[in-house]
Amino acid sequence: MLKIANGRLEPETGEVLYGDKPLRQFSRREIGQTISFVPQSERIAFEYTVLEYVCMGRTPWLGPLEQPSDRDLEISAEALRNVGMDGYIDHIVTRLSGGQQQLVLLARALTQETQVLLLDEASSQLDLANKRRFLDIIKRLASEGKSIILSTHEPDVAAAIAEKAVLMKNGHVAVAGPMSQVFTRDILRDVYETPIDLVEINGRKVVLWTP
Repeated sequence: MLKIANGRLEPETGEVLYGDKPLRQFSRREIGQTISFVPQSERIAFEYTVLEYVCMGRTPWLGPLEQPSDRDLEISAEALRNVGMDGYIDHIVTRLSGGQQQLVLLARALTQETQVLLLDEASSQLDLANKRRFLDIIKRLASEGKSIILSTHEPDVAAAIAEKAVLMKNGHVAVAGPMSQVFTRDILRDVYETPIDLVEINGRKVVLWTP
């Protein structure tokens, strides 16, 4: 679904629109200026510094063979500050932990300055503190008007930030709609095929599995 949403795959039926324009009519450069993507993980072949790696997010805004400007570097450094990784600017990205690399991937996406942000299990490798930071960033971006599409196997993550949800089961849409309608005990029990309960803590629903 996410690869279709950023134009890497063509849908077998139907069409993806951005505004009133079919996505297939966008160039790769235009897609890169409109939609950013944070994968679950990424194989990094070279020993870039963290700043160099994050600055690659500016590529859609650069001309052929154009070097990043001081402004591009400032945007990259600010993205690292936003995800709490500014202390690692000169570190080698391949030597970071999996969770730290995930935050760097998020920072790289932020440097693209796109309207749409796609996230594929982007919080799965984060510890509790960094997951909280990640969710706060996503909520702030959404409040600023950005469109966020997040895939996750963690219902608590969806409960913390989502306005709408699409629940998948066996490769098909089980149910879709506003969180208030979709995120119920009975629906979650059916989708996950396990006994669970929903409890509310400080105004937020939390999923608990039951014996």
